[in-house]
Amino acid sequence: MKQSPTKSHCKHDQCSCGNRDATTQVPRRAGVAGRVKMLAEMVKAPGQIGAVAPSGSRLAREMLDQAGVFPLASSSPRPKVVVEYGPGTGVITDELIKRLSPEQTFFAMELNASMAQIFRKRHPRVRLHERSVAEIGKACREEGLSGSAAVDVIVSGLPWSGFSL
Repeated sequence: MKQSPTKSHCKHDQCSCGNRDATTQVPRRAGVAGRVKMLAEMVKAPGQIGAVAPSGSRLAREMLDQAGVFPLASSSPRPKVVVEYGPGTGVITDELIKRLSPEQTFFAMELNASMAQIFRKRHPRVRLHERSVAEIGKACREEGLSGSAAVDVIVSGLPWSGFSL
């Protein structure tokens, strides 16, 4: 996975990037605190939070399969640029980073400051843009990409019913 010069994309012990760090332990689940925080944030900002609880790993695997982000052992074509909208506590990210190769570019966008804080603790080396997904073009340029057209796959847990078209 392509990385910025000063940051690698993850510290996940099962990531294929080669950036393993035996001293880093990434929580596998959001836990009670993550669930409580997510519920509290949904009550405070229902338009920003898409669920009352974090997604599960089974849902994450199914979403990624449907999006064409297949496990590394797959011979299917790989998207070059993957962006996660609204990663929340990072449950989907856990599965996503297991599937990404070093040649792929990945970053996430989270608008809610509380969720961004939780996400950064869980995935301190994943590049996170704390802003609206409406600013995807700006985030892409900051990543060295030629605007939002450079994105191959968007994975999202956002409440699409909350968007005006």
